[in-house]
Amino acid sequence: MKPRERLEEKRRVRLEEIDERIADGTLTIRKMTTAERRRFGVGDPDRPYKRFFVPGARPGTRRAEQEYQSAVRAVRSATSVFPTDRRIFRVDCSLDGEACRLQVGEPLADEVVIAIFELRGGDELVVSTADDAVALRILAAGADVLDFA
Repeated sequence: MKPRERLEEKRRVRLEEIDERIADGTLTIRKMTTAERRRFGVGDPDRPYKRFFVPGARPGTRRAEQEYQSAVRAVRSATSVFPTDRRIFRVDCSLDGEACRLQVGEPLADEVVIAIFELRGGDELVVSTADDAVALRILAAGADVLDFA
C-alpha cells in the first residue's frame, strides 16, 4: 500500500469512529466561542493560518519549544544537516506520483507528524514523527509549503 493510500485509509477510519461516537452520544461537537476564535485567529484576515504548535504540547509553552528543539537536534543527528529556522505547518507535494498533503498534527502512516523541517540549502524537506526524526524526505522543488503564522 502506498503512503498516500495508508494516510487516506487511516483518515477514513478516524472519521468513521468520530461519526459513530457522535451517533451514540459519547462525543459532542460544539461551536468555538468568540474568545477561542480570537485566540486561534479563526476568521482573522491578519492571521489566516495556525499559530505554531507541537502536537502533545500546549502552544507557546516552554515545553513546546523544548520538544521542537529536541526534534531539531534529532533531524540534525540523522541527516548531518542543520534545519533552517523556518517553521512549516503544511506541505502539498507528490508522493509516488500522487498528490499528498502532509500537515503538523495529522497522521503519517501509524504516527502523527510533529514537525516539518527545511534542511539548510533548501533542496529538501524532512517530515518528523515522535518515533522517527526522518520519517519522510521530500524534494523541496515542486512542493507547496505553508509556514506557521
